Amino acid sequence: MANNKVAPVTLITSLALLINTSVFANQKTTEQKIAIPENYQSRFIQYHSVDKPADGDKPAKIRFLYVNPEALVAARANQAAPYGTVLLMEDRKAALDDNNQPLTDKHGRYIPSDEKLAIIIQEKQKNWGDKQPEVLRNGDWDYAFFDGNGVKKQDLDYTPCFACHKGQQVNDYNFTFNVFVNQLAVKK
Repeated sequence: MANNKVAPVTLITSLALLINTSVFANQKTTEQKIAIPENYQSRFIQYHSVDKPADGDKPAKIRFLYVNPEALVAARANQAAPYGTVLLMEDRKAALDDNNQPLTDKHGRYIPSDEKLAIIIQEKQKNWGDKQPEVLRNGDWDYAFFDGNGVKKQDLDYTPCFACHKGQQVNDYNFTFNVFVNQLAVKK
């Protein structure tokens, strides 16, 4: 028997996001000074990865999540991330078999190809939130989007980033890092 309670919750969540995004649509963010950190793949800590199935014309991908080591050392459970935190999300296209299906490892996880699709950065610096309209402000976090070659997307409207992360205020405006830090604290 299907669980009919999921659909209304999903619908309500989707409507709330749509309303929030349309309310924020006229709010623009200012220019960021975020750059891709050198050697992030070897210097940063990969703390999570997520397999994302193909969606329409978007290929199956693996989303790798990294944090700078200084932020991880300074982070404390149930507290906001420290200033200087850089959260980096690298999307890689999944390797495909002869039937264009994602290859998987022995654990059923997608195997990444060498093709980077995008790099998205969420960075926190003191007073960065001051430049954002209150309706969009995510504390002192800002965002940047780069294509797979590391070229920053110019004239990109970051309103959807701010609108989506606004609902994560309890987690210092991020979806994974604070959860990871809290899990580490439990293991100690």
